[in-house]
Amino acid sequence: ASGVEVAVGAFFNGNDFVHPINVNFEHKKLFPGNIGPMTGEMGTLMYWSEPNTIFKSTLLKIKDDLIKSGYRGYIDINCIANARGIYPLEWTCRFGYPTISIQMEGVTSAWGEFLHALAKGEPFDLKTKKGFQIGVCCVVPPFPYDDKSEMELYRDLSILFKKPEHEGVHLGDVKTADGVWRVAGNTGYVLIATGSGQTVKDASKQVYSRIDNIMLQNMFYRTDIGLNWNEDSDKLQTWGYLY
Repeated sequence: ASGVEVAVGAFFNGNDFVHPINVNFEHKKLFPGNIGPMTGEMGTLMYWSEPNTIFKSTLLKIKDDLIKSGYRGYIDINCIANARGIYPLEWTCRFGYPTISIQMEGVTSAWGEFLHALAKGEPFDLKTKKGFQIGVCCVVPPFPYDDKSEMELYRDLSILFKKPEHEGVHLGDVKTADGVWRVAGNTGYVLIATGSGQTVKDASKQVYSRIDNIMLQNMFYRTDIGLNWNEDSDKLQTWGYLY
């Protein structure tokens, strides 16, 4: 089915879903314009919402089964939505990446207190920012490919900052050596930059300003995360899914 790809997720405490829920729009190809090879998420736009039609048509329907299974944690379902209906694609029964980093940008409650309550099955008043959050993956070659010889060229590269500001910068395969962040691992998946704002434009401005502060040789990332929001949200609202 063709339409808008949208995921809806929520934290489940063993008895009920914690509100608000999370609505996100993933960008899963390497280059702007959604072209190139599949990579997993190169970036995501998200916001927090009270239960809407997509949630009630998908996640809410499995509440009893989650209770029976004793499930606790984050769960989301990725879908294609169009005028004919909502078509599930895949479940994620864990924290997603880079989703969790973007959620950290949007959640204002203390994470330790929240996760403790979630594990104990207790209700929790989850506080989140209004507006939108955007996360962008910052990578180096050979990402998204597996090339050990090329990865050796990038291992231990310094990750520096024009200004000593790390807010909204989350670590991927990174280590610290001599007080400096350096590329580690085998994938080239280095950093996730996040930003937030009352509008998608505001969130985009913040996240890309944070990326501009990063100095890493041959780092690349998608420059169009969230740009389809106006078109996608118009369609979803016309079909009645965001209420």
